[in-house]
Order: sequence, then structure tokens, then C-alpha cells
Amino acid sequence: FKEWFVGFSKTRDMRTDLDDFAGQEVVVIAAIPEGGRGLVEFRGANWSARVSGTNESLAVGDRAVIDSTEGLCLVVRRRHL
Repeated sequence: FKEWFVGFSKTRDMRTDLDDFAGQEVVVIAAIPEGGRGLVEFRGANWSARVSGTNESLAVGDRAVIDSTEGLCLVVRRRHL
């Protein structure tokens, strides 16, 4: 049963996979207030996210770019055209 529950963790490093998220675009689906957390959609899944800037917030529908990850929370910044 252990192999079934562990899955790919023996051969794949999730930290490396999460690092590959940097630079990818996401869409805000629950507002991210200044200094707080919200939700973004990325690759068909909802992710917890916070804004990398200290005096910035994002509204529903805004597009953002992933800067980094903190555990399973994505750190994003507003996408500038």
C-alpha cells in the first residue's frame, strides 16, 4: 500500500516541479487583498496565492504571473501588458 499512496514521490522532486511554475500566468478567482491570501486558477486547479508586492491587491479576473512558491501557496505579481 505504501507505494500506492506515495505515488511518484520516489522518483520526482515536488520542489523542483513547483519551481518550474515561475513565470507562468494565472487568473485570480477569489480576490487577493493586500497582505492576505486569495485563490488563483493554474493548470485547471485552484491554488492559494498571495501578492509579492507589499501594497498591492488583485481582483477577481485579474491576470498575474507566478514569482515563486511558499509551500503550496503561489506568490504572484500583477501581469503588466
